[in-house]
Amino acid sequence: MRREISPITALSFLILILSATCSFAQSTANEVEPGLLIRRCISQGDSAFHRFANEKALADYQEALDLHPNEYPVLWRISRVLVEIGEHKPKDVQLPSYEDALQFAERAISANPNGWEGYTYRAIALGKVALHKGVWKSIGLAKKIKRDCEKAIEINPDNDIAMYVLGRTHQKVAEKGKLFRLPLGVGWAGKKKARSLYEAALKYRPDLVVYNIDYAKLLIDMKEYDGARSVLKRIAGMPIVDQDDKWNKGNAAKLLEEIKVK
Repeated sequence: MRREISPITALSFLILILSATCSFAQSTANEVEPGLLIRRCISQGDSAFHRFANEKALADYQEALDLHPNEYPVLWRISRVLVEIGEHKPKDVQLPSYEDALQFAERAISANPNGWEGYTYRAIALGKVALHKGVWKSIGLAKKIKRDCEKAIEINPDNDIAMYVLGRTHQKVAEKGKLFRLPLGVGWAGKKKARSLYEAALKYRPDLVVYNIDYAKLLIDMKEYDGARSVLKRIAGMPIVDQDDKWNKGNAAKLLEEIKVK
């Protein structure tokens, strides 16, 4: 026997279906929207960062982090921009920015232990802390920088940033003689190794001013003046891609003048 469905029952059933559909749609929107917002904030932050608007970049990244406190791409970007902010503060107030950068890099590594950026930017932050405190007063940091750079390169063999930072570490630590360094556990540092790392980084970014000027300084230190002059001359025609490139270009011109007759 066929049973008729009353209008009230049918209406109740329809309302139930619509309610479930709306709940599903709202749930889906809630899942998707934060991801879209995070990507938008990252994109805006990256745009500001590349315009050297570091405080704006930090604000955009922080907005993304508020949506997801463990978002790896946001955490390492905050570390990166905090280093830039610190570099352009008076020297006596730089350290807190570098220490904050270090904390965010640590968080990035915790969020994604397999990401090369976290180790790279932790190495950079450690380097800034070490230079601020004095390399030989915090020689343990040089060892940590080496480990982080090597880990970053192991994860991403095309990581020119880590190559450069590791080369810079070798160059800085090798300023002291090996007999002095051996008891401190940093006998591994060497100018030849620094050179090979700089040259490896330059294969990826031959137009980056900071790579070239530190490479030229190393060549001067090794008394290879012809090579240094060649590098310094090229710097003048390189594009401005970093906030300090204009200053570095001026420094390169001065260095070139200083070694003109050597």
